[in-house]
Amino acid sequence: MVVLALALPVPAAMAAGSDPLAGSEWRPVEIAGTPTPEDVEVYLQFRAEGAVAGMGGCNRFTGGYSLEGEALAFSPLAATMMACPEPQMLVEQRFFATLAQVRGFARDRIDLVLSDADGAPLVVLVQRDAD
Repeated sequence: MVVLALALPVPAAMAAGSDPLAGSEWRPVEIAGTPTPEDVEVYLQFRAEGAVAGMGGCNRFTGGYSLEGEALAFSPLAATMMACPEPQMLVEQRFFATLAQVRGFARDRIDLVLSDADGAPLVVLVQRDAD
């Protein structure tokens, strides 16, 4: 497994109902200013109690996140280590590197924007339909 280290800890548990992201799943349409190819499978799931999981473009990943108001940060992420063709690997590398920089978010019903500490957009996502 590959582990991406981030500095912020995740609380042991989040209060029920206080997490507006829990239970949602998102597909990035833009990562670090670059459109995400539609034929590359990338998604991000926010699960209960600060857990996150998804597909980076080539490998599945899991980790945690902390949320306080509109502040958001991801804890270390662990990913499988499969090799994939260059387009998928490049998307995945960009996605993981960008998630490490996230410090905030803004959400409406179908869009989610992850931003850096200065509020600059890093990742633009759309909510995935439940299949």
